[in-house]
Amino acid sequence: MIPVKPHRRPGRTLLSVLSLAVSFGMLVSLISVSQGIEGAAEGKLGDQPRDMIISSQGIDPSIDHSHSRSEKLQDDGNFSASMPVLTLVGRLGFSSKASLSDPFIHPPERFSAPGDLRTETAGLVGLVPGMAEPFISEEDSLLIRNELFRYHDWFEEPEDPFHRSNYTTGFTGSMLIEDRMADRYHLEKGDPVFFIDRSGEVSASFRVIGTFGTSLMGDGLSSDLVGGIAIVHLGELQYLTGNHHGDMATAIYLDLEEDRKDRETQKEIAISLERQFPGLQVTSKEMRLYRLEDEIAVLSVFSVVVGAVTVVIGLFFLSSIMMMSVEERRREMMILRAIGISRRSIFMGVIAEALLVASIGSVLGLVPGFLGTGLLDSYMRSFYGVDIPFTEVSPPTIIISIALTLLCAFVFSIIPAVRAVSIGRLRDLA
Repeated sequence: MIPVKPHRRPGRTLLSVLSLAVSFGMLVSLISVSQGIEGAAEGKLGDQPRDMIISSQGIDPSIDHSHSRSEKLQDDGNFSASMPVLTLVGRLGFSSKASLSDPFIHPPERFSAPGDLRTETAGLVGLVPGMAEPFISEEDSLLIRNELFRYHDWFEEPEDPFHRSNYTTGFTGSMLIEDRMADRYHLEKGDPVFFIDRSGEVSASFRVIGTFGTSLMGDGLSSDLVGGIAIVHLGELQYLTGNHHGDMATAIYLDLEEDRKDRETQKEIAISLERQFPGLQVTSKEMRLYRLEDEIAVLSVFSVVVGAVTVVIGLFFLSSIMMMSVEERRREMMILRAIGISRRSIFMGVIAEALLVASIGSVLGLVPGFLGTGLLDSYMRSFYGVDIPFTEVSPPTIIISIALTLLCAFVFSIIPAVRAVSIGRLRDLA
Protein backbone atom coordinates (compact mmCIF):
# COMPACT_ATOMS: atom_id res chain seq x y z
CA MET A 1 0.00 0.00 0.00
CA ILE A 2 1.31 3.48 -0.86
CA PRO A 3 2.21 5.84 1.99
CA VAL A 4 -0.72 7.82 3.44
CA LYS A 5 0.15 11.51 3.25
CA PRO A 6 -2.69 13.71 4.49
CA HIS A 7 -0.09 16.23 5.67
CA ARG A 8 1.09 16.89 2.11
CA ARG A 9 -1.40 19.75 1.77
CA PRO A 10 -2.02 20.71 5.44
CA GLY A 11 -4.35 23.64 4.70
CA ARG A 12 -6.54 21.57 2.41
CA THR A 13 -6.57 18.62 4.78
CA LEU A 14 -7.49 20.88 7.68
CA LEU A 15 -10.47 22.26 5.75
CA SER A 16 -11.63 18.72 5.00
CA VAL A 17 -11.36 17.76 8.67
CA LEU A 18 -13.20 20.88 9.82
CA SER A 19 -16.02 20.44 7.30
CA LEU A 20 -16.55 16.86 8.44
CA ALA A 21 -16.29 17.87 12.11
CA VAL A 22 -18.99 20.51 11.73
CA SER A 23 -21.30 18.27 9.68
CA PHE A 24 -20.81 15.31 12.03
CA GLY A 25 -21.41 17.58 15.03
CA MET A 26 -24.71 18.69 13.52
CA LEU A 27 -25.70 15.07 12.96
CA VAL A 28 -25.01 14.22 16.62
CA SER A 29 -26.92 17.28 17.84
CA LEU A 30 -30.02 16.57 15.74
CA ILE A 31 -30.12 12.91 16.69
CA SER A 32 -29.75 13.85 20.36
CA VAL A 33 -32.82 16.09 20.12
CA SER A 34 -35.01 13.33 18.68
CA GLN A 35 -33.78 10.85 21.31
CA GLY A 36 -34.23 13.34 24.13
CA ILE A 37 -37.80 14.17 23.20
CA GLU A 38 -38.57 10.49 22.71
CA GLY A 39 -37.25 9.59 26.14
CA ALA A 40 -39.05 12.46 27.89
CA ALA A 41 -42.36 11.80 26.14
CA GLU A 42 -42.32 8.04 26.66
CA GLY A 43 -41.31 8.47 30.29
CA LYS A 44 -44.12 10.91 30.90
CA LEU A 45 -46.65 8.64 29.19
CA GLY A 46 -45.32 5.56 30.95
CA ASP A 47 -45.84 7.15 34.37
CA GLN A 48 -49.33 8.26 33.46
CA PRO A 49 -51.98 6.65 35.70
CA ARG A 50 -54.88 7.48 33.41
CA ASP A 51 -55.97 4.61 31.18
CA MET A 52 -58.67 6.52 29.26
CA ILE A 53 -59.66 10.13 28.75
CA ILE A 54 -62.92 11.73 27.65
CA SER A 55 -62.16 15.27 26.54
CA SER A 56 -63.57 18.25 24.70
CA GLN A 57 -62.63 18.56 21.05
CA GLY A 58 -61.68 22.22 21.51
CA ILE A 59 -60.55 24.44 24.36
CA ASP A 60 -64.07 25.23 25.61
CA PRO A 61 -65.56 22.87 28.22
CA SER A 62 -68.21 20.65 26.63
CA ILE A 63 -68.76 17.80 29.12
CA ASP A 64 -71.99 18.51 30.97
CA HIS A 65 -73.06 17.06 34.34
CA SER A 66 -69.43 16.21 34.93
CA HIS A 67 -69.75 15.37 38.64
CA SER A 68 -72.63 12.92 38.30
CA ARG A 69 -71.40 11.37 35.07
CA SER A 70 -67.95 10.78 36.59
CA GLU A 71 -69.50 9.10 39.61
CA LYS A 72 -71.71 6.97 37.37
CA LEU A 73 -68.72 5.84 35.31
CA GLN A 74 -66.87 4.82 38.45
CA ASP A 75 -69.84 2.72 39.55
CA ASP A 76 -70.36 0.83 36.26
CA GLY A 77 -67.70 -1.82 36.99
CA ASN A 78 -65.19 -0.85 34.31
CA PHE A 79 -63.31 1.89 36.13
CA SER A 80 -61.59 1.99 39.49
CA ALA A 81 -61.39 5.81 39.51
CA SER A 82 -62.72 8.80 37.59
CA MET A 83 -61.78 12.46 37.81
CA PRO A 84 -63.60 15.41 36.17
CA VAL A 85 -61.33 18.35 35.39
CA LEU A 86 -61.93 21.90 34.20
CA THR A 87 -58.94 23.74 32.73
CA LEU A 88 -59.20 27.40 31.74
CA VAL A 89 -57.19 30.59 31.52
CA GLY A 90 -58.13 33.45 33.86
CA ARG A 91 -56.66 36.33 35.81
CA LEU A 92 -55.56 36.36 39.42
CA GLY A 93 -54.72 39.32 41.64
CA PHE A 94 -52.03 39.55 44.32
CA SER A 95 -51.57 42.13 47.06
CA SER A 96 -48.96 42.43 49.79
CA LYS A 97 -51.28 44.59 51.93
CA ALA A 98 -54.51 42.60 51.79
CA SER A 99 -55.54 40.58 54.82
CA LEU A 100 -58.83 38.68 54.81
CA SER A 101 -60.24 36.55 57.57
CA ASP A 102 -62.22 34.30 55.22
CA PRO A 103 -62.40 33.66 51.48
CA PHE A 104 -65.45 35.11 49.78
CA ILE A 105 -67.41 35.22 46.55
CA HIS A 106 -69.22 38.30 45.25
CA PRO A 107 -67.74 40.74 47.79
CA PRO A 108 -70.04 43.35 49.36
CA GLU A 109 -69.98 46.88 48.04
CA ARG A 110 -67.86 48.08 50.94
CA PHE A 111 -65.02 45.91 49.76
CA SER A 112 -62.52 47.59 47.47
CA ALA A 113 -59.51 45.97 45.85
CA PRO A 114 -56.17 46.83 47.44
CA GLY A 115 -54.39 49.69 45.74
CA ASP A 116 -51.25 47.65 45.12
CA LEU A 117 -53.18 44.77 43.51
CA ARG A 118 -51.12 43.20 40.73
CA THR A 119 -52.87 40.94 38.25
CA GLU A 120 -51.53 38.19 36.05
CA THR A 121 -52.94 35.65 33.61
CA ALA A 122 -52.84 32.14 35.04
CA GLY A 123 -53.80 28.63 34.05
CA LEU A 124 -56.70 27.55 36.27
CA VAL A 125 -57.45 23.92 37.10
CA GLY A 126 -60.62 22.79 38.84
CA LEU A 127 -60.92 19.29 40.30
CA VAL A 128 -62.54 17.33 43.09
CA PRO A 129 -59.67 16.48 45.50
CA GLY A 130 -61.15 13.20 46.68
CA MET A 131 -61.71 11.97 43.13
CA ALA A 132 -58.21 13.07 42.12
CA GLU A 133 -56.40 11.25 44.93
CA PRO A 134 -56.44 7.79 43.24
CA PHE A 135 -54.56 9.34 40.32
CA ILE A 136 -51.77 10.75 42.51
CA SER A 137 -48.61 8.66 42.33
CA GLU A 138 -46.44 7.55 45.22
CA GLU A 139 -44.17 10.51 44.41
CA ASP A 140 -47.08 12.90 45.13
CA SER A 141 -47.46 13.83 41.48
CA LEU A 142 -50.50 14.11 39.26
CA LEU A 143 -50.58 14.31 35.47
CA ILE A 144 -53.08 16.76 33.98
CA ARG A 145 -53.10 17.60 30.28
CA ASN A 146 -49.72 15.91 29.83
CA GLU A 147 -48.10 18.08 32.51
CA LEU A 148 -46.82 16.60 35.74
CA PHE A 149 -47.80 18.42 38.94
CA ARG A 150 -45.63 17.62 41.95
CA TYR A 151 -47.54 18.45 45.11
CA HIS A 152 -46.05 19.73 48.31
CA ASP A 153 -49.49 20.12 49.95
CA TRP A 154 -53.05 18.96 49.33
CA PHE A 155 -56.63 20.01 50.01
CA GLU A 156 -58.16 19.42 53.43
CA GLU A 157 -61.70 19.17 52.00
CA PRO A 158 -61.86 16.09 49.72
CA GLU A 159 -65.39 16.72 48.46
CA ASP A 160 -66.83 19.62 46.45
CA PRO A 161 -69.30 21.19 48.92
CA PHE A 162 -70.00 24.29 46.82
CA HIS A 163 -71.25 22.10 43.97
CA ARG A 164 -73.21 19.89 46.36
CA SER A 165 -75.14 22.93 47.61
CA ASN A 166 -76.00 23.89 44.02
CA TYR A 167 -73.37 26.68 44.19
CA THR A 168 -74.94 28.48 47.16
CA THR A 169 -72.91 27.61 50.28
CA GLY A 170 -69.75 25.77 51.22
CA PHE A 171 -67.28 27.93 49.27
CA THR A 172 -63.92 26.71 50.63
CA GLY A 173 -61.72 29.25 48.85
CA SER A 174 -58.79 26.81 49.06
CA MET A 175 -56.10 27.20 46.42
CA LEU A 176 -52.90 25.41 45.53
CA ILE A 177 -50.56 27.64 43.57
CA GLU A 178 -47.56 26.89 41.38
CA ASP A 179 -44.42 27.44 43.42
CA ARG A 180 -42.69 29.86 41.03
CA MET A 181 -45.71 32.15 41.06
CA ALA A 182 -45.79 31.87 44.84
CA ASP A 183 -42.13 32.89 45.00
CA ARG A 184 -42.65 35.77 42.59
CA TYR A 185 -45.39 37.30 44.73
CA HIS A 186 -43.93 36.17 48.08
CA LEU A 187 -47.01 34.11 48.91
CA GLU A 188 -47.19 31.97 52.00
CA LYS A 189 -49.88 29.71 53.41
CA GLY A 190 -52.92 31.73 54.39
CA ASP A 191 -52.22 34.66 52.03
CA PRO A 192 -55.13 35.82 49.87
CA VAL A 193 -55.32 35.51 46.09
CA PHE A 194 -58.08 37.36 44.25
CA PHE A 195 -60.02 36.12 41.24
CA ILE A 196 -60.53 38.78 38.56
CA ASP A 197 -63.66 38.36 36.42
CA ARG A 198 -64.05 39.31 32.76
CA SER A 199 -65.06 42.86 33.66
CA GLY A 200 -61.78 43.33 35.51
CA GLU A 201 -63.43 43.37 38.95
CA VAL A 202 -62.53 41.23 41.96
CA SER A 203 -65.30 38.66 42.28
CA ALA A 204 -63.80 36.22 44.76
CA SER A 205 -60.87 35.59 47.04
CA PHE A 206 -58.98 32.40 47.84
CA ARG A 207 -56.57 31.43 50.56
CA VAL A 208 -53.29 29.75 49.65
CA ILE A 209 -53.14 26.36 51.36
CA GLY A 210 -49.98 25.09 49.65
CA THR A 211 -47.83 24.97 46.54
CA PHE A 212 -46.83 22.51 43.85
CA GLY A 213 -44.13 22.28 41.20
CA THR A 214 -44.51 21.63 37.50
CA SER A 215 -42.24 21.45 34.47
CA LEU A 216 -44.61 23.65 32.48
CA MET A 217 -43.59 27.03 33.78
CA GLY A 218 -40.33 28.85 33.18
CA ASP A 219 -38.96 31.98 31.57
CA GLY A 220 -39.81 31.12 27.99
CA LEU A 221 -42.83 30.70 25.71
CA SER A 222 -45.11 29.26 28.41
CA SER A 223 -44.54 32.23 30.69
CA ASP A 224 -45.52 34.55 27.83
CA LEU A 225 -48.96 32.89 27.82
CA VAL A 226 -49.59 32.34 31.54
CA GLY A 227 -47.67 33.49 34.57
CA GLY A 228 -48.41 30.38 36.61
CA ILE A 229 -50.99 27.75 37.48
CA ALA A 230 -53.52 27.55 40.30
CA ILE A 231 -55.72 24.63 41.36
CA VAL A 232 -59.07 24.99 43.15
CA HIS A 233 -62.19 22.96 43.76
CA LEU A 234 -64.06 22.18 40.55
CA GLY A 235 -67.40 23.67 41.58
CA GLU A 236 -65.80 26.96 42.66
CA LEU A 237 -63.99 27.39 39.35
CA GLN A 238 -67.16 26.46 37.46
CA TYR A 239 -69.14 29.13 39.26
CA LEU A 240 -66.58 31.90 38.83
CA THR A 241 -66.15 31.21 35.10
CA GLY A 242 -69.84 30.74 34.33
CA ASN A 243 -69.55 27.00 33.74
CA HIS A 244 -71.77 26.00 36.65
CA HIS A 245 -74.80 26.04 34.38
CA GLY A 246 -74.74 22.43 33.25
CA ASP A 247 -71.81 21.43 35.53
CA MET A 248 -69.32 21.76 32.65
CA ALA A 249 -65.82 20.25 32.47
CA THR A 250 -63.15 19.89 29.81
CA ALA A 251 -62.16 16.27 30.54
CA ILE A 252 -62.87 13.18 32.59
CA TYR A 253 -59.85 11.03 33.39
CA LEU A 254 -60.47 7.33 33.93
CA ASP A 255 -58.48 4.47 35.41
CA LEU A 256 -59.56 0.97 34.37
CA GLU A 257 -60.06 -1.96 36.70
CA GLU A 258 -57.17 -4.41 36.47
CA ASP A 259 -59.29 -7.09 34.79
CA ARG A 260 -60.52 -4.61 32.13
CA LYS A 261 -57.16 -3.51 30.71
CA ASP A 262 -56.72 -6.02 27.89
CA ARG A 263 -56.79 -4.60 24.36
CA GLU A 264 -60.14 -6.02 23.24
CA THR A 265 -61.94 -4.94 26.39
CA GLN A 266 -60.50 -1.42 26.06
CA LYS A 267 -61.80 -1.20 22.50
CA GLU A 268 -65.27 -2.23 23.63
CA ILE A 269 -65.21 0.29 26.48
CA ALA A 270 -64.02 3.05 24.15
CA ILE A 271 -66.88 2.35 21.73
CA SER A 272 -69.35 2.43 24.61
CA LEU A 273 -67.97 5.76 25.85
CA GLU A 274 -68.21 7.28 22.37
CA ARG A 275 -71.90 6.40 22.36
CA GLN A 276 -72.41 7.87 25.83
CA PHE A 277 -70.45 11.03 25.00
CA PRO A 278 -71.23 11.90 21.35
CA GLY A 279 -69.12 14.70 19.91
CA LEU A 280 -66.36 14.21 22.50
CA GLN A 281 -62.94 12.66 22.09
CA VAL A 282 -62.28 9.30 23.73
CA THR A 283 -58.66 8.15 23.87
CA SER A 284 -56.83 5.36 25.65
CA LYS A 285 -53.22 5.14 26.82
CA GLU A 286 -52.53 2.70 23.98
CA MET A 287 -53.93 5.12 21.40
CA ARG A 288 -51.84 7.96 22.83
CA LEU A 289 -48.77 5.73 22.71
CA TYR A 290 -49.37 4.92 19.03
CA ARG A 291 -49.82 8.62 18.27
CA LEU A 292 -46.68 9.45 20.23
CA GLU A 293 -44.69 6.80 18.36
CA ASP A 294 -45.84 8.21 15.01
CA GLU A 295 -44.86 11.76 15.97
CA ILE A 296 -41.48 10.62 17.28
CA ALA A 297 -40.87 8.57 14.13
CA VAL A 298 -41.46 11.63 11.95
CA LEU A 299 -39.16 13.74 14.15
CA SER A 300 -36.45 11.07 14.17
CA VAL A 301 -36.54 10.65 10.39
CA PHE A 302 -36.39 14.41 9.89
CA SER A 303 -33.44 14.79 12.28
CA VAL A 304 -31.48 11.91 10.80
CA VAL A 305 -32.13 13.04 7.21
CA VAL A 306 -31.06 16.64 7.89
CA GLY A 307 -27.98 15.48 9.80
CA ALA A 308 -27.13 12.93 7.10
CA VAL A 309 -27.40 15.56 4.37
CA THR A 310 -24.87 17.77 6.17
CA VAL A 311 -22.48 14.80 6.51
CA VAL A 312 -22.91 13.97 2.82
CA ILE A 313 -22.04 17.57 1.92
CA GLY A 314 -18.89 17.27 4.03
CA LEU A 315 -18.00 13.99 2.33
CA PHE A 316 -18.54 15.53 -1.11
CA PHE A 317 -16.00 18.15 -0.09
CA LEU A 318 -13.61 15.41 1.05
CA SER A 319 -14.07 13.53 -2.22
CA SER A 320 -13.30 16.68 -4.20
CA ILE A 321 -10.15 17.30 -2.15
CA MET A 322 -9.03 13.70 -2.67
CA MET A 323 -9.61 14.02 -6.41
CA MET A 324 -7.46 17.14 -6.51
CA SER A 325 -4.79 15.35 -4.48
CA VAL A 326 -4.77 12.43 -6.92
CA GLU A 327 -4.35 14.77 -9.89
CA GLU A 328 -1.52 16.63 -8.17
CA ARG A 329 0.24 13.33 -7.37
CA ARG A 330 -0.21 11.99 -10.89
CA ARG A 331 3.53 11.83 -11.64
CA GLU A 332 4.24 10.24 -8.25
CA MET A 333 1.74 7.49 -8.90
CA MET A 334 3.21 6.87 -12.37
CA ILE A 335 6.59 6.34 -10.73
CA LEU A 336 5.04 4.01 -8.16
CA ARG A 337 3.47 1.98 -10.94
CA ALA A 338 6.82 1.92 -12.78
CA ILE A 339 8.67 0.44 -9.78
CA GLY A 340 6.08 -2.29 -9.38
CA ILE A 341 3.51 -0.94 -6.91
CA SER A 342 0.23 -2.67 -7.72
CA ARG A 343 -3.00 -0.95 -8.61
CA ARG A 344 -4.56 -2.53 -5.51
CA SER A 345 -1.96 -0.87 -3.25
CA ILE A 346 -2.58 2.52 -4.85
CA PHE A 347 -6.35 2.04 -4.52
CA MET A 348 -6.12 1.07 -0.85
CA GLY A 349 -3.73 3.96 -0.14
CA VAL A 350 -6.21 6.55 -1.42
CA ILE A 351 -9.03 4.86 0.52
CA ALA A 352 -6.94 4.78 3.70
CA GLU A 353 -6.07 8.46 3.42
CA ALA A 354 -9.74 9.39 3.00
CA LEU A 355 -10.77 7.23 5.97
CA LEU A 356 -8.04 8.73 8.13
CA VAL A 357 -9.29 12.26 7.39
CA ALA A 358 -12.91 11.16 7.98
CA SER A 359 -11.96 9.48 11.29
CA ILE A 360 -10.20 12.58 12.57
CA GLY A 361 -13.12 14.76 11.46
CA SER A 362 -15.67 12.49 13.18
CA VAL A 363 -13.76 12.39 16.46
CA LEU A 364 -13.25 16.15 16.43
CA GLY A 365 -16.91 16.53 15.49
CA LEU A 366 -17.87 15.19 18.90
CA VAL A 367 -16.77 18.52 20.38
CA PRO A 368 -19.23 20.71 18.39
CA GLY A 369 -21.72 17.84 18.65
CA PHE A 370 -21.80 17.85 22.45
CA LEU A 371 -21.58 21.64 22.50
CA GLY A 372 -24.47 21.94 20.06
CA THR A 373 -26.47 19.41 22.07
CA GLY A 374 -26.07 21.47 25.22
CA LEU A 375 -26.94 24.72 23.46
CA LEU A 376 -30.02 23.18 21.80
CA ASP A 377 -31.22 21.77 25.12
CA SER A 378 -30.70 25.11 26.87
CA TYR A 379 -32.39 27.05 24.06
CA MET A 380 -35.44 24.77 23.87
CA ARG A 381 -35.88 24.77 27.65
CA SER A 382 -35.74 28.57 27.62
CA PHE A 383 -37.96 28.97 24.54
CA TYR A 384 -40.71 26.64 25.71
CA GLY A 385 -40.27 27.46 29.37
CA VAL A 386 -40.29 23.83 30.46
CA ASP A 387 -37.90 22.05 32.76
CA ILE A 388 -37.51 18.77 30.86
CA PRO A 389 -34.53 17.34 28.95
CA PHE A 390 -34.81 17.94 25.21
CA THR A 391 -31.60 16.11 24.24
CA GLU A 392 -30.01 12.78 25.00
CA VAL A 393 -26.68 11.42 23.73
CA SER A 394 -26.05 7.69 24.10
CA PRO A 395 -22.73 5.90 23.39
CA PRO A 396 -24.34 3.39 20.97
CA THR A 397 -25.66 6.28 18.91
CA ILE A 398 -22.21 7.89 18.75
CA ILE A 399 -20.57 4.61 17.72
CA ILE A 400 -23.17 3.91 15.04
CA SER A 401 -22.93 7.47 13.71
CA ILE A 402 -19.14 7.24 13.41
CA ALA A 403 -19.35 3.83 11.74
CA LEU A 404 -21.90 5.05 9.18
CA THR A 405 -19.83 8.18 8.51
CA LEU A 406 -16.74 6.07 7.82
CA LEU A 407 -18.77 3.75 5.60
CA CYS A 408 -20.00 6.74 3.58
CA ALA A 409 -16.45 8.11 3.48
CA PHE A 410 -15.32 4.80 1.98
CA VAL A 411 -18.01 5.04 -0.70
CA PHE A 412 -17.18 8.65 -1.52
CA SER A 413 -13.45 7.89 -1.76
CA ILE A 414 -13.95 5.18 -4.37
CA ILE A 415 -14.11 7.71 -7.24
CA PRO A 416 -10.72 9.34 -6.52
CA ALA A 417 -9.27 5.88 -5.79
CA VAL A 418 -10.46 4.56 -9.15
CA ARG A 419 -9.03 7.65 -10.79
CA ALA A 420 -5.69 6.96 -9.11
CA VAL A 421 -5.44 3.38 -10.36
CA SER A 422 -6.36 4.48 -13.87
CA ILE A 423 -3.11 6.47 -14.11
CA GLY A 424 -0.58 4.60 -16.24
CA ARG A 425 3.11 4.00 -15.68
CA LEU A 426 5.76 6.71 -16.17
CA ARG A 427 6.82 5.32 -19.56
CA ASP A 428 3.25 5.88 -20.78
CA LEU A 429 3.82 9.61 -20.29
CA ALA A 430 6.43 9.53 -23.04
